[in-house]
Amino acid sequence: MKNNFRIPLLVLAGLLLAACAGVADPGIAGDWELVSYGIPSGLQPAATGVDTLIQFKTDGTFSGTVGCNSFGGSYKVMGDSIEFSQTVATLMFCEGNAGVQESFTLPVLSGTSSFALEDNTLKITSDHQDAAIVLARK
Repeated sequence: MKNNFRIPLLVLAGLLLAACAGVADPGIAGDWELVSYGIPSGLQPAATGVDTLIQFKTDGTFSGTVGCNSFGGSYKVMGDSIEFSQTVATLMFCEGNAGVQESFTLPVLSGTSSFALEDNTLKITSDHQDAAIVLARK
């Protein structure tokens, strides 16, 4: 009789551990474009004429471009923090406005950052509070 409870208890324990580990957030899943970037206290508008796209998928992966290099990786949401891991990017030299906005965006999308989602606006701020990006849902 005791053995009949082991499997359901193991399954329940596994589900609870997975729920506590952090998961992709369906609220941020979808396609986003860069609206502004920079130092959190002085954000500047995204460069005009530069196509940007960041896609957060429900499977916990993300990918995109902010005008020059392509990038991607994994993410997990834990409360108001988002942990980026396995982030990779192409390594082309980027001049002008596209390069400047990329230099602020990529550090925000690595390590652990804080985020705020309000309606169709997503603000992600680096863990050191030295860079932030604001995205609008496409």
